[in-house]
Amino acid sequence: RERFSKEEQQLVKKRREELKKRLLEMQEEKQAALQRQEELKQTLDTLEEKRKELLQMKKELAKKGEKDFQTLQKLMEEIHSLKLQKSKVEVRLEDLKEKVKEELDVELEEAVHQVNLKGVEIASISKRIQELSEALKKLGNVNLEALEELGQLEERYRQLKSQEEDLLDSKNSLLETLEKLEQISKERFSKTFEKIRESFCSLFRKLFGGGTGDLVLEPGKDLLEAGIDVIAKPPGKEPRSLMLLSGGEKTLTAVALLFALFQYKPSPFCVLDEVDAALDENNVNRFLNMLQDFLESCQFIVISHTRQTISAADTLYGITMEEAGVSKAVVLDMKSLTQGEKVRAS
Repeated sequence: RERFSKEEQQLVKKRREELKKRLLEMQEEKQAALQRQEELKQTLDTLEEKRKELLQMKKELAKKGEKDFQTLQKLMEEIHSLKLQKSKVEVRLEDLKEKVKEELDVELEEAVHQVNLKGVEIASISKRIQELSEALKKLGNVNLEALEELGQLEERYRQLKSQEEDLLDSKNSLLETLEKLEQISKERFSKTFEKIRESFCSLFRKLFGGGTGDLVLEPGKDLLEAGIDVIAKPPGKEPRSLMLLSGGEKTLTAVALLFALFQYKPSPFCVLDEVDAALDENNVNRFLNMLQDFLESCQFIVISHTRQTISAADTLYGITMEEAGVSKAVVLDMKSLTQGEKVRAS
């Protein structure tokens, strides 16, 4: 009896492990989504750093270009001013030459050597012109492509900004999808659990002729990660764990849980191997009545050595050995037999 009850427990445990496996798969999908979210976040951080670098480069280029342009403009204005002054001096000098020639009848160059020119600043003006020309040469060629490069950087920035927005939209969409999946999973699990719980409570009372059975989620944990405790209180006993129940009580509790699952999601076939081995006569009758209730939605193949179970079958399959060492399958249609023949056959 103890061996068969352990097999029943393994059947229930297998079903429970399948449920947990499904929950773990959903958790792995969630973890993969979170990992994808972290990768997207790192990509966004990298793009943000590049964007800052581009902005800083843009500011530096703009600042340098503006400064060089202002310097060049200032030098050009000053050179132009000096050239005007030089032209005026040259014109004035020509006028003086002509005037000296007309009035004094001498050449100006000869008059210069004869006249004190201490107050004249012609040399300083020429020197200043030479200094400005050298400064202009040192300044070098102005980068006329700076504005074009600035436009390219701005276009690159707009592309990166567009990619950043696409990544943010993808991230938000992924987070919304994960949240919806988790919410749908919780809702479906909660509805399924409640229906199976109600069926288990009803079938438990029917099999035990009273008492209380319940399925309770492990408190303080997430709905999709919590364990499930089976509480069984046969008539006249205090609630206790399954380990403290007798073999027959464990069997009926497992049968109640199994048929609660069938009631929520019926299966066309079900194989029961020595389920009734640990049951007494009254509990076997309750078990058979339970089978009768599910015959409309499921066909049962029952392996049993109990006479009551055998006599309740529609068709009996057995193995006999009419000759030594030769096995033979025997099929008996129990529907065509009378009650007395059924008892003798079983």
